[in-house]
Amino acid sequence: MKNTENRRTRVIINSAGGNASKNAKSFKISLPSKWMHKLAIDHENREIVMTFDGDRIVIEKVKNEENAKEWLRRNRLKKSMLTILTSACPLPSQSYLNALDDWVDGKLTIEELIRNSDKGLYLEDRNGG
Repeated sequence: MKNTENRRTRVIINSAGGNASKNAKSFKISLPSKWMHKLAIDHENREIVMTFDGDRIVIEKVKNEENAKEWLRRNRLKKSMLTILTSACPLPSQSYLNALDDWVDGKLTIEELIRNSDKGLYLEDRNGG
């Protein structure tokens, strides 16, 4: 198992400025230099991928341009399907999101995803159990 390092910090909140609405805010965090060096982030290689699952934000370095394009394609596809399928289930469970990942990865057909959703198989962990 990898050694995990945690840091507690504060979010920097500013007015967004520019053409943003008068109540718009900008949120930023400062990342430790040590972590950025380990990810090989520098002026020439500073593209990252951020993922938000509702509870956590994960930051990863983009390995190469092809990976970045694939990540964007997958997430656009997932977001589109999630928008369509959550009309009947506005608060999807983690198992529902996992099944959606399986569909994007080709491990589950759209028919299986819909059939399982209709059976209520993705509702079990919505309320913590």
